[in-house]
Amino acid sequence: MAVNRWRLDGLRALVTGGTKGIGHAIAEEILHLGAEVYIVARNLDAVEQCVAAWQQQGLGAFGSAADLSLSGDRHGLMDTLKSHWSRLDILVNNVGMNIRKKAVEYSTDEYDTIMGTNLRSTFEICQKAYPLLKKSKAASVAAFLCMPAASYVTGDCIAVDGGFMINGF
Repeated sequence: MAVNRWRLDGLRALVTGGTKGIGHAIAEEILHLGAEVYIVARNLDAVEQCVAAWQQQGLGAFGSAADLSLSGDRHGLMDTLKSHWSRLDILVNNVGMNIRKKAVEYSTDEYDTIMGTNLRSTFEICQKAYPLLKKSKAASVAAFLCMPAASYVTGDCIAVDGGFMINGF
């Protein structure tokens, strides 16, 4: 018996952190559901490999490299996206990082890097994507905040940190 799946034909999605892990899986699923997907990650080679593999399957994949912990790269990404598409239907904020040591041992620079990557980038990407999302008839935004410190944002927290939370946060 064939299963009828819902489709995302004609929709456009931005997936940050789209070259590996959760972001890669989300980008691939959205592509197979019929949407065009623009991925971004720090490693240009990884972006190009993912995009080429998906395009070889006939999927509408695009992408570029950017370090979303940096404000200039966030601005550049959104300028590129605005020149590529006139609207955005789905925004998946999946960029995140951690430094594997106890939080009490973080330097101020390390803390700033974590917050810039995990929280500030999510906020700014949402803010800068708003004009494109507003042009969509049914825009959706997802953010993956997978650290205990992020639970104040969502009221909920799903730990996907390989046990780090138990060992020292």
